[in-house]
Parts: sequence; structure tokens; C-alpha cells
Amino acid sequence: MKKLLFIDSYYTGLNGAPTSMLSLALGLKLNGHSVTISSTKFDGLLTKAEGLDLNAKSLNTPTVLLRSRKDFSLTNKIIYMFVLLYYWIFQLIKINFNKFDTICINDIRSFLLLFPILLLNKNKIIWYVRINERIKIISSLAAFLSKEIILISSDCIDVLSHTERNKYSKKISILHTGFNFNEVCKEKVIEIEKSIPNKNGKVYVTVGSICPRKNQMEIIQSFNEACGNDDLLLLIGSVTSNEDLIYENEINSKISELNLENQIIRVPHTPYVHEYLSISDIFLFASHKEGLPRVAIEALHSGCFVCSSLVDGIRDIIDDSNKGLVTSVKSNDPLFHSEFVNKILSIDKSQLSERGLRKKYISKKFGYDDFISGFEKIAFNKDV
Repeated sequence: MKKLLFIDSYYTGLNGAPTSMLSLALGLKLNGHSVTISSTKFDGLLTKAEGLDLNAKSLNTPTVLLRSRKDFSLTNKIIYMFVLLYYWIFQLIKINFNKFDTICINDIRSFLLLFPILLLNKNKIIWYVRINERIKIISSLAAFLSKEIILISSDCIDVLSHTERNKYSKKISILHTGFNFNEVCKEKVIEIEKSIPNKNGKVYVTVGSICPRKNQMEIIQSFNEACGNDDLLLLIGSVTSNEDLIYENEINSKISELNLENQIIRVPHTPYVHEYLSISDIFLFASHKEGLPRVAIEALHSGCFVCSSLVDGIRDIIDDSNKGLVTSVKSNDPLFHSEFVNKILSIDKSQLSERGLRKKYISKKFGYDDFISGFEKIAFNKDV
């Protein structure tokens, strides 16, 4: 039995990265390991961890260190540096990671916040890179401190410079998230189908927290240009921060401006995502930044055909035109909109009919057992 500590500094959210971390932690616990989840404050993430019967540990991080980088005026930067220095001294006195065999870091910010204590435990650290975001000095620091670097997708290699890729090549691995795909609730599917006013055309769907990064505005505009009068769009998701309320208002205004109130159905955050996906034909995805887009995997497993922007990780998922179409440019490119609309318009009935093929492919490539055993093999040099 090994003692593992998983750290994610984003304490409130339960979006893709922390959800995947909890899934991995639970699988390791079921395999007999002792697992602890740690975050900067006791909130949604640690509450969920306790609900899964995992150990939970708050790091009592000062709130000023957890602000968005958007808030960093010169004054805030000076305050940040003094508070960070205090917190570094605090953790050396109050925080002890000695009992853990492995420390898995889930986000880049944790390397800065916990630098002294991580330096003392350098031979235990695994950096699980879940989004392709390089912060020059901190990313280099993370690579130096880590005994293993696990990439959630092949595109995440860009968090490392070319020099670092060569220098640390022996400790770099790729491990896709794996999933325990539950059967859909048939009663809920029937309920959802009854709630949809008109299902004579195609049903499009998109899932994700409402925010500029997920780019729902582009999906609404593309749907408006590509859809027929009988087509519907299920727009599933809620805002997760106050700053995204403005974006949500803009989305609602755009729906009204385009007179799409009867064709776009807003669905707030729901535990029944798979049930909604199971009644949908085409999943639309225009995200600006991902690591390995979990929701695209879930959509394919539900049988949906995927039409996606060129975003990190998507090529690890969609490898032929029976599973989906991917634009040749990223969603911030001026040419994206026209190409995305053309991709949607080019989807034919033969592609939509391969629901069983897509489900079988995802079940094999992104299986949960392989995910857990793959991590054990990397972390413990275990021959699984």
C-alpha cells in the first residue's frame, strides 16, 4: 500500500480537472492505497472528497494568494509577494508531507504557492499536466521539482520548452483520463424527451460552464447559420463565478437578438448530462483552451457526432470522420467561424448513424481500469 497526496489549489470548483483527480484518487483507494486530497481552502473540492470517503486536508492558504491574475495591479503584486513570503514560512512550520510516498500536483499554481514544502519533497512529486498552459518560470520550476511528468494529452507537451523536453524526456508520459461510464437513466431520458417541444429536426448539444473560454457565443452564432427551422440546440451549463455573469447576459441577449428562444433550450448544470447527450445527434464544441476535453469523450460515448474547434487534446480523441470533424484552425482565428459553420453543414446521415461505433471506441480507449493501472505503473514503477 502506498500513501498518496493529491493537490489542487482551485478549492471551489468541480470542473473537469478536479473531477478527474477525484476519480483517479478513488480508483487508487479502491486498489488499497491510502489517498488524501488537499486544497488551499476547505470548500467544494474537499467536501466532495470527504463525500467519497477520501481523506481531506486544507492548506489554509491566504485568500490574497488565490486571486485571479487579472486583479494584479502594482499594489496587489507587492502585497502578493509579502503574503507569499509569509505563507512560505508558515508552511515550513505548520505543513508536513513526510508521511506521503507520492505527491501528485494537479495545477501549475500549486508549485508557486507550495514551493518550499515541495522542494523538501522533491523526490516524491508527480506533475499531472491537465491543461496546456505554460507560465515560463513556474513551469520550469515544476519540471525541475517533479520526478515524473504526466501529460493528459499529447498537446500538453507545450507546457515545456524544447530544451526542457529533451532534458526531462525520461520522466515524461502521456496518460489519458479514463471513465466509468454509467448506464443512462431511461426514466430520465423519457422525461427529457417529453420536455422538448419539437424534435422533428436534428438535436445539437453543447455542455460546459458558461464562460468566455468555453465560447458558447460562437456556438450560438454558428447554430443560427447552420441549423434548420426544426433543429434544436441544448445549451447545458451554468456560470461558476460572478465575473462570468456578464458573459451569460450577453449570451441571453444574443439568443433573443437572433430570435432563437424557441430553438435554443438553456439547461442549468445538471447531473443528467449523459441523458441529454443520449437524445442528441451532434455535439458542438468551440472551446479556446482544454487539456483533454472530457465532455467530448462523454459525448462520443453517448453516440453523438462531434464538431469541434482545434483545441488541445481533441486529436487524441477524434481520429477519423466517423467520430467527428475538427477545424484546421483554433477558435480565436479569424477563419474559424466560417470553417466551423461549413463543418456543421457537411455532416451527413451516414456519419450520424455510427452511434454504436463511437461508444465502443471510447469504452476501449478511455477505460477506467486502464487509467488507474496506468497511473500506478508510472507512479510506482509497477508492472500492471
